[in-house]
Amino acid sequence: SDDDFEKVRALALLTRDMLAERNMECFVKTTGGRGVHVHIPIKKGKTYDVVKQIAKEFAEQIVTQAPDIATTEMRKNKRGNKVFIDYLRNDYGMTAVAPYSLRANQAAGVATPIHWDELKKKALHAQSFTIHNIQKRINSFKDPWKDVTL
Repeated sequence: SDDDFEKVRALALLTRDMLAERNMECFVKTTGGRGVHVHIPIKKGKTYDVVKQIAKEFAEQIVTQAPDIATTEMRKNKRGNKVFIDYLRNDYGMTAVAPYSLRANQAAGVATPIHWDELKKKALHAQSFTIHNIQKRINSFKDPWKDVTL
């Protein structure tokens, strides 16, 4: 809520580590807006209700691990300066930002798949990739999600 990308970075890396402890693969992308999205491939067969419950419980575990910087509170006016862990993208009828989507913001940010090592670089932030520089990245950088089926 306070545009502190260091909190976003820390929570994304915590999320990755928590998933790794469960032997779960995950992928990260900048949003082109203010944050990052962590994606987890899900095998066919899980029901919508099961996936939603798992996502909710995991989001709550993240908040338990980092209560000073993370929240699942949906109302912006109740979040304070905490990062919203949005497990509700798994809800019926909700939308998600697709990789390489152009965002409708001043910077014309592009939601960009990145490598986890890139997220550790302090120069990277949610709007690092824009309509002005994304083509150079696509032309010169191996897509970290090339073989991912989400």
